[in-house]
Amino acid sequence: MPKIAFIFSQFPCYDETFILREMNELKASGLEFEIYSLKTPKDKIVHEEAKELAQKTSYLPFVSLRLQALDIFFLFRHPGRYFSAFFGTLLRLLKSPEFFFKTGCLWHKAVGFAWLARKQDITQVHGQWATYPATVAYIISKLNNIPFSFTGHAHDIYLDTTMLAFKIKHAKFVVTCTEDNKRYLLNIAKDEGRKTKDDNKIVVNYHGVDLERFKKEDGQGMNDEGRKFKILSVGSLLECKGFEYLIEACGMLKEKGVDFECMIAGGGCLEQSLKAQVASAKLEDQIKFTGYIKQEELIPIYKQADVFVLAMVPEKHWGIPNVLIEAMATSVPAVCTMLPSIPELIEDGKTGFIIPAKDPTAIAVIVEKLCLDEALQKRIGEAGRSVIEQKFDIVNNARRLKELFEAV
Repeated sequence: MPKIAFIFSQFPCYDETFILREMNELKASGLEFEIYSLKTPKDKIVHEEAKELAQKTSYLPFVSLRLQALDIFFLFRHPGRYFSAFFGTLLRLLKSPEFFFKTGCLWHKAVGFAWLARKQDITQVHGQWATYPATVAYIISKLNNIPFSFTGHAHDIYLDTTMLAFKIKHAKFVVTCTEDNKRYLLNIAKDEGRKTKDDNKIVVNYHGVDLERFKKEDGQGMNDEGRKFKILSVGSLLECKGFEYLIEACGMLKEKGVDFECMIAGGGCLEQSLKAQVASAKLEDQIKFTGYIKQEELIPIYKQADVFVLAMVPEKHWGIPNVLIEAMATSVPAVCTMLPSIPELIEDGKTGFIIPAKDPTAIAVIVEKLCLDEALQKRIGEAGRSVIEQKFDIVNNARRLKELFEAV
């Protein structure tokens, strides 16, 4: 049986509940693994599901006398592997000063994790992002002569492709979370002349949810007489999330006399400016902010919502937003900006609604339509849930991932 070392930039991480679900399901499936975190977590909020896994997570300093001694050990015990890892990595990073510097800072940490992997009988190593975790996974694999793989999600494969084709070439397999990402990675792989071989190496495995945990009870969240229509949006309060357009749409709904309340769940650097926008529009009675919130507190909020709106800015977002998957899993009709991978989740008008970017009017029109048509709301919500059941079941998706590790 394989024993995997998973490399994270930071574990646990508040924003990575989708990976947390995957790790917990892999644990439940019986896969043996250890977690190595490149950074010590500083999040003030830790999800309950992360606490048990955090206890088996290893952390190392960037440098210490012990790490320097281990560096010398690998240099003299396995000089061929050492120089292959060292020069094979750093020379390929010369075109990117940032990657070169940060990877250089991680070198001793990577060596320390390679030593720990030997002690823990690790048979494979997997980077949980395509940037530094995948690079460290490659270094460990070279030093210990074991296979490595990695998962590419979003910004980690699009913002800077330094060494990405090289890592695809040398990985046993690459996992990504959308078909659109796979097409993109196959084009990147051509840089290494690997077109044919990499067609099967790159595997699509969607992020999953616990279908039972996110299941809405009959009648829960329905727009009963006298109850305000509930609009929900979830995400970090960043420019790329487009919350300002949702707030503008809420102003339009208020002018039309729609009786609603809108909850924006999440925290971030734009919280004060968004609250100022709400105050300026005199929407304090309609729009509320939760601030940072735990996953276990968020799920009941999903189940009470009548519509879920995600007004993402396309040029600053990639992949399928995980909060959209979570919302649809609770049978909430979803409204989302067109992003490259959204058609893999939503068929417009059938399993949800796709709207133009930066268009508050489009948001307001769809939300009012759903508010006035409870049958439509129910039909779209159920159709969306069906898509999640077919493609985004965490049990099935984690099983496929486990099979990939076992096949190496």
